[in-house]
Amino acid sequence: METKILVDTAADLSEEEYRQYGFIKFNLPVLFDGEEYSDMSNEEFWHRLEEGQVPKTSQASPELFREEFEKAKENNYALLCILISSNFSGTYQSALRIKEEVGYEHIYIVDSLCASVAEKTLALKALEYVQLGLDPKDIVPKLDEFKHHIRLFACLDTLKYLALGGRISVTLATLGNLLKLRPIFTFTDDGKIKILGKAIGLNMAFGKMMNLIKNEKIDNQYPIYPIYADKDINIRKFVEKMGKEGYSIEEKNIMGIGSTIGTHMGPGGFGIVYVLQNPKDE
Repeated sequence: METKILVDTAADLSEEEYRQYGFIKFNLPVLFDGEEYSDMSNEEFWHRLEEGQVPKTSQASPELFREEFEKAKENNYALLCILISSNFSGTYQSALRIKEEVGYEHIYIVDSLCASVAEKTLALKALEYVQLGLDPKDIVPKLDEFKHHIRLFACLDTLKYLALGGRISVTLATLGNLLKLRPIFTFTDDGKIKILGKAIGLNMAFGKMMNLIKNEKIDNQYPIYPIYADKDINIRKFVEKMGKEGYSIEEKNIMGIGSTIGTHMGPGGFGIVYVLQNPKDE
């Protein structure tokens, strides 16, 4: 039985990558002024933010899952779904419910417990297993283990969009921006956002990020992905700093992020995604 992979757009794959890897693209919409956009480009998203429009994220209609699941059932192929963290969106729970309603056993739903390029890394690992000819029921537990070795650290350049999303007060955001406060966050093992620390100014943020990375054993079999929100000036400074510390970063692996995480980060945010060594492999 053929296996196809569905990946939602929180993974920040480009249109070219969806085509290249043969992934089924599952759009997560973004709202501007109450109007829903299901397939907005990164360029348009960031342009709207620069114009002062306020975005909100939204989970996809359950009927879109039903459409994809029914298609898999009718055409008799297995469908492996890689989805944004269940603690960041209701997308995963929605997929589980529709799978039960459709009643097709060859649908496999994986909670990535992350988003953005970390989710993309998991999707590429799923593709590797499919290309090796593994059965999806055997792939799922392997992905459930592998996802705990993926790291994402990111730093905000502004607190404005956390305030607009209601995650912090406007007063706190204003004070933080005046102090040039830059929170550093990650996804926890259960897929929640956790603030790891706060830095005053960009140089201190770079230093804290580097300390986090230095304390990790990175698996060099996988790319290191520097990521950025809209403007790449901060991430390029950080990549230069990483280079001086002996980390090799390929230009092609510097990735811009889209609306799902960008809605909360705002422009200028930057981060890093990589895979840790698995002690079982040592």
